[in-house]
Amino acid sequence: MGSRALHHLRRQRILRRILIAVLALALIALTAAGLVWVLESFRGYAPTHYEPKDMERERYEIQRRLSDGKPGP
Repeated sequence: MGSRALHHLRRQRILRRILIAVLALALIALTAAGLVWVLESFRGYAPTHYEPKDMERERYEIQRRLSDGKPGP
């Protein structure tokens, strides 16, 4: 009878450790996802900073259309 109780205690201890490990991994994953979400929400998109050539090309196209007298799209 003593060995049954010992196996039961070992099983409980192992299950408890597995449960704690799973909860810890879930907490780490949620924290990482939350941090990514917060960082993405703070990032501002400035096309003049990232795409200066496209902005210059767009300005050139507008000026060319105005000088030609053609209506825009």
